[in-house]
Amino acid sequence: MAGYMDALAHGCYLITTALDGKRYGMTCSWAVQVDYDRVMLVIGGQSATGRAIRKSRVFGVSVLASDQRELALRFGAGHSSRRDKFDGVETLDGSLGVPLMAGSLRTFECRLVDDEAHPGSLVGIISHFRIRRKAARPLLLCDVDH
Repeated sequence: MAGYMDALAHGCYLITTALDGKRYGMTCSWAVQVDYDRVMLVIGGQSATGRAIRKSRVFGVSVLASDQRELALRFGAGHSSRRDKFDGVETLDGSLGVPLMAGSLRTFECRLVDDEAHPGSLVGIISHFRIRRKAARPLLLCDVDH
């Protein structure tokens, strides 16, 4: 299927949370608006970030710009439980206590409202939204050589 599915354009997002003083983050391409104020993520059950979101009940979504490819690769490799993906990365502190990526196009902060609708899905209601960069192109998954 490699080479075929990359024709389906998906954005690249960094999903983040914090729990007990530790920051968690991962690259995700399955984030979609499911209502005017709700975002759904699909995250595998092996994800340390997903488990931390289920416990903290809050998460951040940073929409990456086309010049943030290296950031997508960094957060797409390995598990947050094994290494600090945030080391040396400029972040902003969100109102809900979640780390947000500096230089991203948009940021959302969400409160988890449903984690049982579908296996692997997390639905959050948007509590804070910010446009951070207007004149940049979003990073697409097909632009990331993963």
